[in-house]
Amino acid sequence: DWFVWRSLSITEFISKYIDEPITLMVKAKPHKVIIDCANGNNPALHRCIEKAKELYGDSLTIMAGNVSSPEAFHELALSGCDYIRVGIGGSVACNTTKNTGVGQENLGELIKDCYKLREIDANDNVKNCKIVADGISSYIDLCQKAYGFLDNGYAAINKLLFLGADMIMV
Repeated sequence: DWFVWRSLSITEFISKYIDEPITLMVKAKPHKVIIDCANGNNPALHRCIEKAKELYGDSLTIMAGNVSSPEAFHELALSGCDYIRVGIGGSVACNTTKNTGVGQENLGELIKDCYKLREIDANDNVKNCKIVADGISSYIDLCQKAYGFLDNGYAAINKLLFLGADMIMV
């Protein structure tokens, strides 16, 4: 079960891990949780991650996001988040950009900027935080237009890994 991630909303996460802590269960067996939120720049998200890390330390691995700027990546990493979903989609699978106007033009540039920030920051939370590229279908479209070839996703995945992503959501 070490590879299983549990996906929760912010409200569910607060209820299960903060309001009624399950400290003994988490400490006995490491947990991996994705806090599923379209806005990784949410102060409530940052506070609940900080509190959970105080309670559970490294026995709780947290993935959260999504962010569309290096500044939002930095703030979320400072909270203690272990994996950050970088990129906000605007395609068929995710309509956040269409509904909110929040997104990024070029996922590759955003990944590169977050990677650079992670490399120069002295804070351990930032240095150790993993970059998870999200919103790849929009990036595939961008690569097809920019490079003039039909990309089935492999080229875009390789580009994002080369630019600094640790993982790719597909």
